[in-house]
Amino acid sequence: SLDSSYVASQLNTAIDNYILTDLNPIVDRVKKTGDHNKTGVALVRAKRYKEAKAEFSKVNSIAALNNIANIYTIEQDYDNAMKTYQKVLAADPENKNAQTGLENLKNKLGL
Repeated sequence: SLDSSYVASQLNTAIDNYILTDLNPIVDRVKKTGDHNKTGVALVRAKRYKEAKAEFSKVNSIAALNNIANIYTIEQDYDNAMKTYQKVLAADPENKNAQTGLENLKNKLGL
């Protein structure tokens, strides 16, 4: 049988190659449009989280804040994720994305 760590490393290599050959050119194309939100989404897909947060920070919207909170969660920066979801809910108490994100985070942390 195949060694699972070998399979995992092959899969990770394939994903990295996909990001380099397919996603990074897309990021470059989207950046040229000047649409910070779309650029942020493309950067998240390419696992370029720090750059994605910077792009979303240029957009003054609830959706962008939610995206930043989601990235913090992916990065396991739970303190900033929680603060950012709470910031969204302070501005928009009925926001389902932030409610769900915060709920999932609290469950994950056993709060």
